[in-house]
Amino acid sequence: MPIQAVRNELHRILKDSEYWDGSVWRLHTTEAGDKVVQLRALMSSPDSSSGWELKCEVREKLIEFIRENYPDSLPRFRASLFEQPR
Repeated sequence: MPIQAVRNELHRILKDSEYWDGSVWRLHTTEAGDKVVQLRALMSSPDSSSGWELKCEVREKLIEFIRENYPDSLPRFRASLFEQPR
């Protein structure tokens, strides 16, 4: 998944949000391993209540963006189901 695409989407989400105060926003790669990359979004809001709402809104919309545009980038868990012998 291209990180710049996520960064652009984050900015778009923030510009459309009633909870963002327009002051600060960043997207950082905080960890990068052989199978996982962790991104951290930083954004400002006028108060803590708005901050909570903004964080939830951004998380939900970014997950939806990734699911629609880069579904193979989301984690998957695979299980093998079989009948246990008695």
